[in-house]
Amino acid sequence: MVGWTGALVALLYLMAHYVRTKTIDRHADSENSRGRPLIRALGLRRGDEHLDARVRERTAELTHANEELAKAQRRAEEANISKTRFLVDAGHDILQPLNAARLYASALTEQLGDPHQRSLAASLDSSLEAVESIFNTLLDISRLDAGAVKPAISVFALNTLLQQVIGDFLPAALRKGLELKLVESSAIVATDRNLLRRLLQNLVSNAIKYCKSGKILVGVRRRGQMLEVQVLDTGIGIARSKLDIIFREFSRLCEGMKESDGLGLGLSIVERIAKTLDMSVEVRSCLGKGSVFSVQMPVSKTRASTPVNEIPALRHPSSLDGLAILCIDDDEHSLSAMKALLQSWGCKVDMLSHSGALSSFCQNHTAPPDVILADYNLGDATGLDLVEYARSHYDCQIRAALVTAERSNQLRDDAMSANVSVINKPVKPAALRALLSHFQLTDSCG
Repeated sequence: MVGWTGALVALLYLMAHYVRTKTIDRHADSENSRGRPLIRALGLRRGDEHLDARVRERTAELTHANEELAKAQRRAEEANISKTRFLVDAGHDILQPLNAARLYASALTEQLGDPHQRSLAASLDSSLEAVESIFNTLLDISRLDAGAVKPAISVFALNTLLQQVIGDFLPAALRKGLELKLVESSAIVATDRNLLRRLLQNLVSNAIKYCKSGKILVGVRRRGQMLEVQVLDTGIGIARSKLDIIFREFSRLCEGMKESDGLGLGLSIVERIAKTLDMSVEVRSCLGKGSVFSVQMPVSKTRASTPVNEIPALRHPSSLDGLAILCIDDDEHSLSAMKALLQSWGCKVDMLSHSGALSSFCQNHTAPPDVILADYNLGDATGLDLVEYARSHYDCQIRAALVTAERSNQLRDDAMSANVSVINKPVKPAALRALLSHFQLTDSCG
């Protein structure tokens, strides 16, 4: 009996212990279940804080990187502007002796009678012209890249510009036995006349360089509200795989190097000018058959303005014998070379080497000169100031032209307002003679 009683007590004890244990476990589970959200919340908060810290850290890194990138970009832009300023400033100093050299070469060619000697002088002038072209090309690229070229928009008949471009290159085409033809157009455009002319000159020049035989055709297609100026040639063509590289600086294809000399900068300038004018350039080509370069631009609905103050193109320049010309330039070599060239054409030449000498000249000469050719930068005065002074003194509109290395649109606008022509240094003798012949036919002080 005692044994059974002891066993029963033991069983009851075990049952009570089991119940108590389960109760404690349930209580613990209840406590744990109530604490889990808190633990999870604490964990999420710690995770959010860590994420926020990483975001702030990454944002700071990106901000610093962007600031460094902006600084690097500003330094690059400043360096580009400095390079452009250097080239512009150095350009004036380089163009002065180059201008004098070309004038001397032209004067020498005019005076030599022996054909062989004339040929040597002409070759000298051609070499100087090549140096001028290379320098101007590099200067143009630098100014275009720096954004220093601001388009001067005017409305004009596209056909007039195309005729001028054809006239520029017709002699070169004829020398190679090529036909250079223009398809007439009545289109009107609104853009920078000089920049567009330079762009098209490069395209036509390239077409002539790389065309062995056949013809070059320049024309305009109307496509809705857009115009497409096309330059087509029957030249050596370009492989399709190489069309993407022809607009890069100093890019010359092997086939092209066999046909013509050059630096490979012409199409690079074309692309930059097109970008400046908000135009696009496309090319289609077939190796061995020829190429088509197309320039797209919008049609203008405004009537074209009449070109003013342009240097006329004369096929047969008239005699300049006896034409009285006053030359003003503070560069002694340019002044002396200009005098030599003008005298070889039969002109009477007076020279002034500084602006202060004009007053004495006017006092000592009762009759005005027929023409004034003046540099623009003359120390304490400009060429425009001196032209105005002489016109006022003699009370007549003396024909005048600035002969300058300055190429800004502002200068051209100021000169146009003063009814003064502009010839850029280095002077092209043919353009100068054409202008003087035009002045001779339109004397305003007689």
